[in-house]
Amino acid sequence: MRHLSALLLALSSAMLGGCASGPPPAREVADGSDHSIARKNAYTLLVEVRADDDIDISGYLVEFEELPVGIVDRRPYPVGTILVQDIDLNTIGFLTPGGHAFRFDDEGRSHSLGYGHQNKLVARVLNTSADLRFRPVSGSR
Repeated sequence: MRHLSALLLALSSAMLGGCASGPPPAREVADGSDHSIARKNAYTLLVEVRADDDIDISGYLVEFEELPVGIVDRRPYPVGTILVQDIDLNTIGFLTPGGHAFRFDDEGRSHSLGYGHQNKLVARVLNTSADLRFRPVSGSR
């Protein structure tokens, strides 16, 4: 829950143009077969990320999509938020709907990685300079 609070604080700060800070969030750990964030939240898109020259998965993205008209949005993240997860499904950073990237440090504090093209920002969060390929894995409707 602390992880969610820190992420929401960082998203709010980014949307208002401030810097993100707050208490260190707890890491959410999931096993390799459970995409728990995507499964718990309706209308998300799970995307596999691979380095262009790599056959192994580099990480995952969980994108929060718009809900149909008439459905109240009670999800913890604004539409357009993209969570960046490592290969163990730990959330290591995120992109705001406005295109601002953040990465969590070892204590769980978020640090700005700046603005830019989505592909480059995801690469920054994943700490790679490789070109990335994206493949939708599933959607939660």
